[in-house]
Amino acid sequence: MSQSHRIPSLDGIRAFAVATVILCHIQQRFTVINFPALAPDGVEVFFVLSGFLITTLLLREQERTGSISLAGFFGRRAARILPPLFVYLAVAAVVCKVAGKAVPWSSILGAGLFVGGIFPRVSSFLTEHMWSLAVEEQFYLLWPFLLIWALRRGGKRLAAWASLGLILASPVLRMAMFAVHSPILAHKQGSVLPGRMDSLFAGCLAAICLGMPRFERAYARASKMWWLAPVFFCILAPVLRVAVGNAYTFTFGYTLESLLIAFFIVWVARNPASFVGRVLNFPPIALLGVASYSLYLYQSAMIHGWRGAWWTRSPLTDLVAVLLAGFGSYYLVERPVVWLRLRARSTRERRHEAASHTEPLQVGELPVPAPINAD
Repeated sequence: MSQSHRIPSLDGIRAFAVATVILCHIQQRFTVINFPALAPDGVEVFFVLSGFLITTLLLREQERTGSISLAGFFGRRAARILPPLFVYLAVAAVVCKVAGKAVPWSSILGAGLFVGGIFPRVSSFLTEHMWSLAVEEQFYLLWPFLLIWALRRGGKRLAAWASLGLILASPVLRMAMFAVHSPILAHKQGSVLPGRMDSLFAGCLAAICLGMPRFERAYARASKMWWLAPVFFCILAPVLRVAVGNAYTFTFGYTLESLLIAFFIVWVARNPASFVGRVLNFPPIALLGVASYSLYLYQSAMIHGWRGAWWTRSPLTDLVAVLLAGFGSYYLVERPVVWLRLRARSTRERRHEAASHTEPLQVGELPVPAPINAD
């Protein structure tokens, strides 16, 4: 796998995930008969990919510097996630005011504090999808500390065992939450961190195991039938979700799907020249993946809210509205923040070079780059 800053095919995986979420919500909005969508779980793909990328980033830092900077990690996460989120929440509140609608302050506060997936009364169409961001943020608060501890005590082997243990614990915790019938956790077994750890840590496990002889032997055998993973996830899993429901997803469903997604992520990253790799790396598809965070932020409000607005008249206008809002956020918020971050980093590097009495770093004119897919 390339050691460059960008990992091939993964922006295309993001594009698939966000397209699945958007199209599934549009289908729910315009289907007269309410039936479960036979569609893959795009949020699950986001979770596995997040675990894989975050762990890859942390391991590369460990290999490069000999340590992992928690301040640097949380600073990067805050710069990546908070500006688009806070702008979205501010825009949502202003639009509600202008439109004469009640501003759901408890919902907005819950989303801003990343507790929307825990407390059942902090939800509206503006923030109903924020549970997934809450799960990821809670994962960020747990995993770097656990990874640092594992690497110090037992290296990658202990880190892999820790990831595997959390993967196996997740279905047990889901079923336990289902059995307890807690009013706080009712119907939330699949939308809180303990119930979705298998998705996140499947990505972590894959990133840790890359290069390990046992993993590489298993991967070499499995890669001969790589197509089984997308076939199961895209075709068989949706059928099982509809036919069996929670008896499938809460037991082994999420776990099996997450492991298959993690395997497929490794495969497409290592095979960018394959037909699937070329599709995922096709520039318009990759661009959709690069802007996926902003698209995800705005899609629920644009699809499920503002009934009677021009963009709610057909699936096509809904899709156009989501793309306009999402790409607007990407170009007006995300890219400028990345540019400022890189400019600040280059300034620190030049000051460090000057303080060391060495030749200053030649930075040149900084472009406005796309977000780094491993950061």
